Amino acid sequence: INETIASPGLTLLEEDLDGEVHTLLGNLVVSVDPTPDLDLDLRYRVYRYDNRSDEILFPEHVGNDAPLETGARRSVANDYSVHKASIDAGYALSSRLTGHLGYSWEFWDRSSDRQVQNLHEHGPRAKLDYRLSSSTSLALGYAFLTRDGDGYDPFAYFDATLDADGRDAARRFGELPGLRKFDQADRNRHRFDFLSRSRLAEWLEFSLAGGLDVSDYRNSSFGITEERAWNIGGEAYLRPMSRVGIGLFYDFEASRSELDSRWRPRSFFVPPPGEIVAIDDPSNDWSSRTRAYFHTLGWQCDVTLIPERLELWFGYDFHYGRERTTASGIEGLVPAAPPT
Repeated sequence: INETIASPGLTLLEEDLDGEVHTLLGNLVVSVDPTPDLDLDLRYRVYRYDNRSDEILFPEHVGNDAPLETGARRSVANDYSVHKASIDAGYALSSRLTGHLGYSWEFWDRSSDRQVQNLHEHGPRAKLDYRLSSSTSLALGYAFLTRDGDGYDPFAYFDATLDADGRDAARRFGELPGLRKFDQADRNRHRFDFLSRSRLAEWLEFSLAGGLDVSDYRNSSFGITEERAWNIGGEAYLRPMSRVGIGLFYDFEASRSELDSRWRPRSFFVPPPGEIVAIDDPSNDWSSRTRAYFHTLGWQCDVTLIPERLELWFGYDFHYGRERTTASGIEGLVPAAPPT
């Protein structure tokens, strides 16, 4: 609560959350081998987050250091369900080469306060496993995913939390209608992966992995419009003694995202007199680019105290990341005329 504002409507209505959430998690895996050269794998996963917490009506509120707002605002008990399914077929093309084809599907069912309630993401994938020798293997994979929602309502959150007056005001200047939030926006995604494993000695194994991810948010006028990311890393596993194993790993990730937005100054010069609206002027469009780099390295050790009964695991991870955002077009923004 902003202590500089005294109002009886700013008192806490509840002493604690007294929340109630029910969750459900289910997994189903079916693997069959119709022929010696063909493997089929079917998977289904469901996760349900059922939020039954009471919703609270706040008659007044203050956002950060803004003035007191007397419009009622309601808390929202978010809930959602996620369904995932996939089918994969692996076929031995030769004694050293195995091909895999699959298809995956993901469905989100969100509560009505989110901008998109029903969201589907699905697409095919393919992978080749090649055994170079008895101790070395290489895998190359590709996946294409397309994500689509059943319609984007930019005012869904305001409709769920505000009273009638607040909803009308929010439709005038509360949200940029063309904005699409990245976790709910339609997109096309391409993913490339590789993995190499080698057993260099009886006591030493080494793996190298990497990937490239390209995402285009095809229907986003504003918000993130594209993302590019890649990663590469390696891991060495040593077993100096029969009951002791030591793993060393390092991974590097880099990403770049493009974002478009619009500054929307408020204007008083529209009928009826005194009504405030946001001015949508294309000359106030601006964009930004974010680049991020992440390093992860560490080690882990496993000790078998009692074979097949008791093991001890411990390790250490170190993470370092850096981001930089640059913007363009801000210097040309045109403010609205002040009220008179």
